[in-house]
Amino acid sequence: MKKLLLFSTVKQDLNKTLLNIGFLGAVLLTAVLCFTAPTYHDIATDRSYSVFESFFSFKREFIESDTQFASISVFQNGLGGYISMFLPIIVAFPFMVSFCAEINSGLKNIITILPGL
Repeated sequence: MKKLLLFSTVKQDLNKTLLNIGFLGAVLLTAVLCFTAPTYHDIATDRSYSVFESFFSFKREFIESDTQFASISVFQNGLGGYISMFLPIIVAFPFMVSFCAEINSGLKNIITILPGL
């Protein structure tokens, strides 16, 4: 009985965390930051292309043949730049909605007392 209650509680907490607007916003913002990072640099024109620009500007054969479009290279470029600066803020987004709801419901008093036990 206790295991079933624990499973139900964990499932409910995960649903609150993963299926809220904050989590979806964090995922969307992370994807935008990763896919707007420069991936390809054209030496002839001295222009850098982001992942989005590359997909819409170049033909598939060129993307498949160039080593700058290798998966590991695109992944490393996506994690550099703005993502390292904004990731600590983005990580808090999924929990802001539920935290504000708990504060507004009066649970703040219980939250501040429990760590003092």
